[in-house]
Amino acid sequence: SATMGPLIHNQKEIDRLNNDFNVGLYNSLDDVKDGDTVIIRTHGIPKDDLAKLKSKEDVEVINATCPFVTTPQNIVKRISAQGYSIVIFGDESHPEVKGVKSYAVNDVYVVASIEDLKGIKFQHNKIATVAQTTR
Repeated sequence: SATMGPLIHNQKEIDRLNNDFNVGLYNSLDDVKDGDTVIIRTHGIPKDDLAKLKSKEDVEVINATCPFVTTPQNIVKRISAQGYSIVIFGDESHPEVKGVKSYAVNDVYVVASIEDLKGIKFQHNKIATVAQTTR
């Protein structure tokens, strides 16, 4: 088995899992082969990637996404479908934020500061916000 991306932000623990339990690391969906077991990282992955993994008949998917991450994913999915523009406060390059962003069905913006909000032209009159929950 292997994790999709680093399971957590702790290289020492990732090395221990690899050495003691033979838990490897996938860097992309292309690394996954038939018969593999894939453990979804605690920060989650984009929803399309998760759907692709789940659609593979010979691949077992173990979703280890933290509940503190699945909560904003579910909020964004539900509220976005209700016609809200979404603002995510966080780091656009972080795996959690990439995953949460992928659940929006309407316009979604990632901001790290008040300055980032300037100039955004929201597509909807209703705006919902969520925040990155992990580092």
